[in-house]
Amino acid sequence: MENPQETPNPGDGYFLNVHRLSIEFLDKLALPKEPYPIDVISNELRLKLEDRKDVFTSSLRDYSPLRVEARLRDDVPVGMNTVGMLADRWTILILKEWCLRNKLGKTEAATELVEKQTTEILAALRVAVPGNSSLNSKLTHLGGYSKADNWEEAFAGLFTINILLWESQETLYQRDLEVLPGEELRKYIQFFSRGNVERNEYIELCESRYWTAYE
Repeated sequence: MENPQETPNPGDGYFLNVHRLSIEFLDKLALPKEPYPIDVISNELRLKLEDRKDVFTSSLRDYSPLRVEARLRDDVPVGMNTVGMLADRWTILILKEWCLRNKLGKTEAATELVEKQTTEILAALRVAVPGNSSLNSKLTHLGGYSKADNWEEAFAGLFTINILLWESQETLYQRDLEVLPGEELRKYIQFFSRGNVERNEYIELCESRYWTAYE
């Protein structure tokens, strides 16, 4: 597929639209090929994402998840296959797809990723049922970073924090940690500590807010 915004039809128009809007969000964000320094990620990029998150959330509200009766069954084992955990994996795959196409120019690899992995995640989302798993919660005094009144806000929050975490990890992958200045390394540790707690909070919010509309 030559068009970077095309994806194989996973069988559910709603999730296809969310995927398309997420790719468009990244297109407008225009992440550079070289990752940002940690100071830019934790300040300028975070503020830039916060400024654009409301518009992204609003665009998601133009579409509504289709209610499927099977989703409300309570006799199906869920384990870690909750909407929250699936959404987390999905946002990471969206990021990887975009980076393969736009940072590395690997169109075929991006297409293969969508066909083999993203489609599978979206298929699982289509038949998801409410779960009780909270293994993603860490034992920490940190928290209270995340707020979402509905599914769209929760998904947008999860997507944006994963963008920040993705970019910060890209920086570390390209640098020698043995020579990284101690002060900069502490900034990364602090950023990851807060970022991962925020990510976990949004995973749980994605799960709970997705099903609130069906109560």
